[in-house]
Amino acid sequence: MLTSTGTLGIPVLTDIAKQLKGTFALTILDKLYSLYFVRGNNPAW
Repeated sequence: MLTSTGTLGIPVLTDIAKQLKGTFALTILDKLYSLYFVRGNNPAW
């Protein structure tokens, strides 16, 4: 869903999470091959 060639830091991830509605999960792989799972739930407006 999301591909980035630049830096994908905490501010960008926070902005993405704020724009998503309902329950979501993001899977993030950094350049050191560490895998992160971010789960959240934003109520639908």
